[in-house]
Amino acid sequence: MGMFRRLFGGKAGAAERSAMAAKAANLTAPSPRKPTFAEAVPTWGALDRPNAMSAREGESALAKFPRVRVRGAQFMVAENCLRLVLLNEIENLLNGLGSLDAGASFVLLTRPASEANAVLLWRPGQQDIAGLSPDGSDGSRVSGSCLLIAKGRGADEIRPFEDGYSIRFSDESWAKFQESLLARRPLSLPMGDGMFFELELPSERT
Repeated sequence: MGMFRRLFGGKAGAAERSAMAAKAANLTAPSPRKPTFAEAVPTWGALDRPNAMSAREGESALAKFPRVRVRGAQFMVAENCLRLVLLNEIENLLNGLGSLDAGASFVLLTRPASEANAVLLWRPGQQDIAGLSPDGSDGSRVSGSCLLIAKGRGADEIRPFEDGYSIRFSDESWAKFQESLLARRPLSLPMGDGMFFELELPSERT
């Protein structure tokens, strides 16, 4: 397995940050020691495996937002597009959103996309983007474990967020996103810095 990382912040502009996210192949190693696959992907069946939680887990920004879990939800970022795939249980997502305040931000917990060749990782204290990829991978198809979905007052944007991405919708795009979920209809939206957001729903695969 290979590790990748690249500075993602500082004085870099939004366009440069989006380009970095879309070109994960250019990311370099974050530390001299490479974690094993078992360290990066917990083996839940190993009952004697040491607890991977740390006292700093509360530093994650995820703790600040409601979390919604939908079985089979996954996303992938490739060729300047973040594609969210909801394979089933759309009702669970709609019910979860219905319990939130109107326009509230929430975190959608996801699983790595099967087509991805790089997966984002995060640990408390980490400042730079980092992830795991197989040896020989070009890291051009990136996935992760969460999406922070928010209604913003400005332009639409997509940014890396811990071991996933954040998607901030303008009022108009937020309305289109909700309408697509309710109608079980696919969606494609232009975002900032040349990025695109696509929503794929079960009806597209039947």
